[in-house]
Amino acid sequence: MISNGALSASHFAQCDVHMEAIPGGVHGLVLVNIHPGGDQTSNCMDSEMACQYFECGKFLDITGLDHIIIGEDPFVSLEREGKL
Repeated sequence: MISNGALSASHFAQCDVHMEAIPGGVHGLVLVNIHPGGDQTSNCMDSEMACQYFECGKFLDITGLDHIIIGEDPFVSLEREGKL
């Protein structure tokens, strides 16, 4: 876990995510976040954030695989929805 956010937001830097991945020799990254209100509809912030993290990861040879949103139903995959 990189960040333990508030009810409506979680703030952390891209370097925090990648600094956790690099020592383990990670080649792929899946972002996961929880929408505590239960509505797992992705918003523009979700996909913009994922795209920024994945773009940064390219410079480190870390492939962005998916961004999973957990809510009332099991989950939503932004990759499956074509939003990445």
